[in-house]
Amino acid sequence: MASTLRRLRSQRHESSICLRNIPLASWYYGCMFDIEPRTLASANLAFQALLIAALTAAVYFAKNRDLKRHCTILRIAVSLQILNIALVMLPSMSGFLLQAGPLLDVEILLHHGLGLVAVMLWIYVNLVVMGVTRGWVRLVVPMRLALASWLLSFLIGLHVFVATY
Repeated sequence: MASTLRRLRSQRHESSICLRNIPLASWYYGCMFDIEPRTLASANLAFQALLIAALTAAVYFAKNRDLKRHCTILRIAVSLQILNIALVMLPSMSGFLLQAGPLLDVEILLHHGLGLVAVMLWIYVNLVVMGVTRGWVRLVVPMRLALASWLLSFLIGLHVFVATY
């Protein structure tokens, strides 16, 4: 397996590869159905554009004190984003992760870390709003941190997309 990883890392293809011979990566959706990682990444970019529109609407409703609509939009958006991470982002990454250079690997890890922070903060805010847990600060603080984390993750992900494809 180590020789396979070295061989894959040394190859720089314009086309994508599916890592069928690596057991840990073989469960990825993209490898199971031979979906081109570039197609998955493009679909993800289109989805993120729709998500930005939804989040803009949610911010508008929050500014106008329509918190019910704000919360509904965010719950739907975060739920769809979690599904998107599992069904689109992970398979897309499996197609080129071993081909990325060391600098791009750091960007990818930062992108993933910030995205996970955003999702965890949004989950925390929802648990506080639903009364499942107690808040430790005013809710506006984790909400803005989640938004900032997501936007920074989006920008880094956009750079990874442009640099890779």
